[in-house]
Amino acid sequence: MHFLPEGPGGEVSMLEHVPLKRASIGHFFAVFGAPLYFAGYYGVSAFFKKSNEALANMLLVLGVLAFFIGGIWISSRYFGAEVLQRSQGTADYAFYLQSYEDHYQVLVWALRIIIVLLSGVYVLLILRNKQGLPKWLAIFNPIVLLIITISSLVWFKPLGIHIAPIAMNVTHFIFFTILLFQLKNKPVNMKILKYFFFSVLALVLVIVSFVLLRFGMDGNNPYNNEIDDNLIPTFSEASIAFTQEHNGEESLPVIASALIDIDNDGVDELFLGGGYNHQDELFKYEDGSFTLISKSVNLQEKENLSTLGAASADFDNNGFSDLIISREDGITIYYNNGGKFTPKKVDYPLADNASPLGFALGDVNKDGTIDIFISNYIRKKQMVGQNNFSKTYGPISQLLLNNGDNTFKDVTKESGLTYQHNTFMGIFVDIDNDSWLDLVVAHDTGEVRTYQNNGDGTFTVKPNPTTDKYGYPMGIAVGDYNNDGNVDFMFSNTGSTAPHFFSKRYGR
Repeated sequence: MHFLPEGPGGEVSMLEHVPLKRASIGHFFAVFGAPLYFAGYYGVSAFFKKSNEALANMLLVLGVLAFFIGGIWISSRYFGAEVLQRSQGTADYAFYLQSYEDHYQVLVWALRIIIVLLSGVYVLLILRNKQGLPKWLAIFNPIVLLIITISSLVWFKPLGIHIAPIAMNVTHFIFFTILLFQLKNKPVNMKILKYFFFSVLALVLVIVSFVLLRFGMDGNNPYNNEIDDNLIPTFSEASIAFTQEHNGEESLPVIASALIDIDNDGVDELFLGGGYNHQDELFKYEDGSFTLISKSVNLQEKENLSTLGAASADFDNNGFSDLIISREDGITIYYNNGGKFTPKKVDYPLADNASPLGFALGDVNKDGTIDIFISNYIRKKQMVGQNNFSKTYGPISQLLLNNGDNTFKDVTKESGLTYQHNTFMGIFVDIDNDSWLDLVVAHDTGEVRTYQNNGDGTFTVKPNPTTDKYGYPMGIAVGDYNNDGNVDFMFSNTGSTAPHFFSKRYGR
């Protein structure tokens, strides 16, 4: 259950950090059918031993093959689906299971074909009365398998499609148990029973060894390290006199927020963006409560607009953090002059169908000033449903370079960032450790796109594990989650779509 299937454009870590106790239980229950495969193939092998030793040996090898492949494949599919279903509720567990099946598809189909062919041979031998067994056993196995499979698909939606293969384990268990009783007082009976017993014993020893090994190595996993109670922060709710008023017809249903240390006292103030015809506010935290300071810092009032996004950065390099906000009519920067705001609207071309939803801030050209990537989303009144996955639906997001004089230049086209789709969020981060800020963009009803900064004013799109896998990526979190010195990402989605997580490894 712990592996990294290679795939185009990256890697997918499948269930790498499943709790080990649950993994152990899953193996004990789901792999139990594997030794029964071996026992069954041994029975066929024993029949051919005198007439065709080569065929008998081949069947014995296939039995061993079925033991290992059957146990790994069936148990991982069943247990993987079960864990994800139980631990993540409506998680898109099919995403993880598909990555496994794609990687081992040839092996899986080889196993299926082998099992079908050998089952057919065994059924034929029974019908010809070559095994001394009642003929009803010839149809018993397929019928039981069919019943259990259909039951899984009907009664355990949507999990049934993934646990259906376990029906083969159950069927073999029933079939070979009956077989042992039917072969009572026959010479082959003790041989089958002996190999069955030692197969189960070997399997138990392997699983116990595996569990002990994994528990022994568990301390090396940074995700499973225990945290002292005194290192875990505690939180208490602090009320704030602000209720965002949203107009469902005029603007998108979002709320803007940002932290800014307006007076350089080392304590951040809180900015909250108002909805349609609802004023923005700035709050100062002192003595355990929030105090409204909007008017005293010259926070401008607005009319017939909603505030969609907000962030803070020192755009004019005067040592004070400025506040940048976005509304349907464009972007305004509130330049901070020693604790007082001076608003200035950014002059740049805004498309008629675009609402600037948010920003990514960073110095992409290393000139010492903060540049802006604007995440543009289609205007509320021009939206066509919520499931439009067309690549041409929505506006083009934009890159503005800071000229250093409180003006900006739109370099979207020159930079190669002309991909057209609704954008929820972008973020600047140095992915390849070359000291140039790269760009990661989450396109709603689209894909996550990663752009490498070439250092010459242009960006090149790079593949990643989510490329061409359409969903609802909206939020992006960045950090070194596994302490390997590389940047990792978490992308949030909406509804029942599982959040995507992928780790950048080995400099790729």
